[in-house]
Amino acid sequence: MKKLLAGLFLAVSAFPASLAVGIVVMQHTSFGAFPNALDAAAKTAAAVLGLAVFVFCSGLASKIDSSKPAADAEQVLDKK
Repeated sequence: MKKLLAGLFLAVSAFPASLAVGIVVMQHTSFGAFPNALDAAAKTAAAVLGLAVFVFCSGLASKIDSSKPAADAEQVLDKK
């Protein structure tokens, strides 16, 4: 459950992170034009959202209970 919530938190925090990166690029670089700031913000948002999808999906995969055997192999072999 913690991985699911961490993935959702990362997805929600993608916009503020990309906004902050765009502002920093616009103010503190020599090439701080508006299109460059948008480009940096878009790349940051894509990276954070990609990480969020990965964390969220790993949380979904960990919820599957793989400890139960699909079929009892010993009983199947004994019948033959």
